[in-house]
Amino acid sequence: MLSLPLETWIRFFVWLGIGLLIYFFYGVAHSKLRRGEDAGITEDQPPPLIKP
Repeated sequence: MLSLPLETWIRFFVWLGIGLLIYFFYGVAHSKLRRGEDAGITEDQPPPLIKP
């Protein structure tokens, strides 16, 4: 994989950057915390247990 041409690596990192930007901005725009929605856990409810 290291023998790939430089042009291929540049394209890879450009597309990776575009993908990360889309992922980040979609997450910010659709965040439940941003909209002020409750996560569904109240103080009187214990957090769910996870088996090791």
